[in-house]
Amino acid sequence: MTHPPALPNEPLRSHPQARADLVTTLEVSNDAPRATDEAREQLFERLKKTPVAMVITTGGDGVARLRPLTTQQAEEPGVLWFFIPVEGGVADDVRARPEVILSYAEPGDNAYVALQGQASVVIDPQRAEELWSPLAGAWFTEGPTDPRLALLRVDLERGEAWESTEGKVLEFLRMAKAAVTRTPPSHEHDHFVFSF
Repeated sequence: MTHPPALPNEPLRSHPQARADLVTTLEVSNDAPRATDEAREQLFERLKKTPVAMVITTGGDGVARLRPLTTQQAEEPGVLWFFIPVEGGVADDVRARPEVILSYAEPGDNAYVALQGQASVVIDPQRAEELWSPLAGAWFTEGPTDPRLALLRVDLERGEAWESTEGKVLEFLRMAKAAVTRTPPSHEHDHFVFSF
């Protein structure tokens, strides 16, 4: 079983390898199997249940940043859409360096997904209206035509997924036993590596 890479103990801001770590965090070989239509459909269904992603960007200053964003839509063959402010934060980072990593977690199902892709900032009021929800109005008070609103489009390239093959009760008992015996638990997970 392959585990996700460990994060450095110090904050990414002060970590000298932050940029290199971001690039190599999701190293998937070019010959990784392409996600089948069925696998993509299952992934997109999971993202509907768990729409909040931790999005990792790297700004022009080389500092890696993590921010939560809500996935507005996932579409074939592998494009994700988010609402973001047109200036600052994510938009500035993506304009400087378009590579992003997105992490989705559903601890209740013991399911975790990491995706990598190329992001771009899109100004498209018509598309924003198609994706609009009342919740977005809390940030963009003038609606889908708000001049402060932009769309973040992420064209996915590759990903990894970890999913438990055991029920939650068995997983908990295994971890409890490991804590008592002070031996690392043996997890039964399916691990998938794929490209889009």
